Amino acid sequence: MLIKALVTFGEPAVDALIEALLDLNFREAAMEALVAFKDLAVGKLCVALKDGRWEMRWRAARALGELRRAEALEPLIRVLEDSRREVRRAGVDALRKIGDTQAVEPLVTALSDEDDAVRWEAATALGELRGVLAIKPLIAALTDEAEPVRKNAASALIEIGPAVVEPLIETLYERGSRRVAVFDYAVNVLDRISTRCQTQDPLRADLAAAYCKLLTGEYTLNELLPSLRELSWWQHGSELYRLFRMLDSAMRCQSIEEVTIERKELDQLSNSLRWL
Repeated sequence: MLIKALVTFGEPAVDALIEALLDLNFREAAMEALVAFKDLAVGKLCVALKDGRWEMRWRAARALGELRRAEALEPLIRVLEDSRREVRRAGVDALRKIGDTQAVEPLVTALSDEDDAVRWEAATALGELRGVLAIKPLIAALTDEAEPVRKNAASALIEIGPAVVEPLIETLYERGSRRVAVFDYAVNVLDRISTRCQTQDPLRADLAAAYCKLLTGEYTLNELLPSLRELSWWQHGSELYRLFRMLDSAMRCQSIEEVTIERKELDQLSNSLRWL
């Protein structure tokens, strides 16, 4: 009844309710009431994002996240440049709740925020939005100095799914400190994708499984070749060809007697991939 009564007051009631967001005793009731005002509340809250009090900007961003209205997208994106980390974090969370893929690029930028909490919130949001533009930045975030950011980046990559496999394998094909830094997280991501995405994208799931087993030592070369033979005509062959190149290098380190059969089979498979 109180909310219905407030609605009849229109704009003055919205202004009062937004101020009430700062009052611990009335915060929840004010948020519930603001939902009833819909468009009017969104517009007023977007204005509040520019308020001189950081607490008001913070509460306004949180409220817009609860309202989940697309009209708030651009104002919330601008919030990611706020001077207060609390406000930036609330902005990231609000963009996650709105769920519009237009937020992917700004959230990628937020992965470089100076505050750990903003970065891990951004990683979480990007996983939920499943934007492929976020894949390489999320892989880079696997080397973040903060463990929560690394974990959230890995979880986000798993959520994005099969499209992650090729760029992640490309990263693991690199040499040096970056490969070492991402190795454990990358293996976990590939393993999860290989089991979760068999129905969605069996070809990439199989490649993820084969590469994961090679990296963890579960496959010997003899065991790996039959699996790769099944993938030899896979249309996404660039990463597979790199895998063959890596195998070829590994086999050159062994004696000729040990790898005669494998080299013959590998040569046949490599020839079949020359069209890639």
